[in-house]
Amino acid sequence: MPKYFNRIKKTEGKTLSRLIQTEGIEVTDTVLKRISVSPIFKRKKIDIKFERKLNSNDFYFICKQLHIASQSGLDILRTIELLIEQSEGRLRNVFEDVYSNVQTGLPLSKAFEDTKKFPYFFINMIRVGELSGNLEEIFSMLSDYYYKQYSLSNKIKQATAYPKLVFVLTITIMMALFNKIIPMFTDILYQFNKQEVPLPTQIVIKLSYFIGEYKIIILSFLVLLFLIFKINKRTDSANKAKEYLAIKLPIFKKINILNTSVQFTAILAMLMSGGVPIARSIEILTNVVENRFIKEKFKRAALGVQMGVSLSESLSQVEFFPKMLINILRTTEETGTLDKTLKNMSEYYYLELDEYIKRVVIYIEPTLIIMVAVFIGFIVMALMLPIFKIYRSII
Repeated sequence: MPKYFNRIKKTEGKTLSRLIQTEGIEVTDTVLKRISVSPIFKRKKIDIKFERKLNSNDFYFICKQLHIASQSGLDILRTIELLIEQSEGRLRNVFEDVYSNVQTGLPLSKAFEDTKKFPYFFINMIRVGELSGNLEEIFSMLSDYYYKQYSLSNKIKQATAYPKLVFVLTITIMMALFNKIIPMFTDILYQFNKQEVPLPTQIVIKLSYFIGEYKIIILSFLVLLFLIFKINKRTDSANKAKEYLAIKLPIFKKINILNTSVQFTAILAMLMSGGVPIARSIEILTNVVENRFIKEKFKRAALGVQMGVSLSESLSQVEFFPKMLINILRTTEETGTLDKTLKNMSEYYYLELDEYIKRVVIYIEPTLIIMVAVFIGFIVMALMLPIFKIYRSII
């Protein structure tokens, strides 16, 4: 449906700008009259699609604000209106779309869904809250969940930021050494030493000559490689390769297992506490997981549950989740306290993942320092060997 930008005047005389999504401009007038406002100016909105996706922090902010508003007893239209006033950029645009959808009579879950900016899980959780009449608790659970996801995402980014920085600095130092300093040293060296230079020094000098001679080609190749990587990383084949490595390389595999365990236990606990059947909950979880290889494992587990197999047995057959989680689920299925246990397990795996990321960072930093030290040390040794040789020949 087209969207119409409207400048409106409320009954108390306040002027506001609002976006109304309707089938036509005449229908827009009807909607405005129904909510007791007077249109001052209206025009059709032209959409320009280049905004980036909402992230976990945005979802946390939205859910937290909606939870606070629900606790305060504000109606949903007034809540979204306040969110529009205090937001900017892409979030403001999203809230304006939701506001116009709610004004046309859509339920909140459908209003969010029609923006095409919110994930499948988010929409389904709000739908559960609407059906159970417990939106306040749903917003609270969602805000906790997205806060943890954002926190973990940030920690993973921080863990990879240091290696990236070291790599860039190493390349910069290497280019400076081989392009400027070593050629100067080579000229001085051959003035004083006509004998054959040691092998390490020969390697460094030849490497310096190669980089100096072909630096334009090397830089062009690196830029081309970077551009190819940036373009290809969004293709299906590149994503498939990345997702495959994420569950095969030891460090990333452990992070993915723990992160998926956090998602699985947290989301399943929320869905079950909202009264969603276990088979439907697993189906929703399958749509939440982004990694296609993990998604396939979830689909097999969901099929097992639909055929009447217990959750613990279905998960044990896919051979991905930690054995401790399977054993605890098997025990709690018998006691009937599955939702509470899942919530506790979510907290446990969240803390375990946090600690694991910290340990990875602790090991990465000294490893990179040693690698750079060995590299720089070899160059220094190669430069010092002929100097010592000249010194010995003098004395």
